[in-house]
Amino acid sequence: MLAKRLLFRGDGSLPSVDLYSYQDNPRNRQAGHYFALDKSDAVKEAQSRMMKGLRNSSKWGTMMENSGDDLSFNPAVVKSYEEWDVRFRRILLLLLSFTCGLSGRGREMTSLKYMNTIVGDRGLLLQGGQFMAITEYHKSLAIMDATKV
Repeated sequence: MLAKRLLFRGDGSLPSVDLYSYQDNPRNRQAGHYFALDKSDAVKEAQSRMMKGLRNSSKWGTMMENSGDDLSFNPAVVKSYEEWDVRFRRILLLLLSFTCGLSGRGREMTSLKYMNTIVGDRGLLLQGGQFMAITEYHKSLAIMDATKV
């Protein structure tokens, strides 16, 4: 699903990513921060890979609309892509819950963020080439207004 539907790789293979080449700084609490942004040009490289994969796939003709000098995404096909993204994230949530040992409650697991926000820190951190999930939610959070990791 990830390779074919979301990354537009017709052969079904996933690109290799060296997670050891990324350095995550869990102390960086700035809103909008996550580990991939620490690498220079990481976002541009990712966008370039995605567009290259789309251009080389059979989806290019249906996903893109060409109106003269302007090239835009077909909204109906983008909606379908986003639905596949949601399906993939649900499966990823189940995989994370099943493989992380004692996982958090449903609400804790569904509140994990990959990027810091104004109201909270990310819960997916990268350390030693592996991801770790940290949940901050607990049921007395609303009463005490303090997080427990």
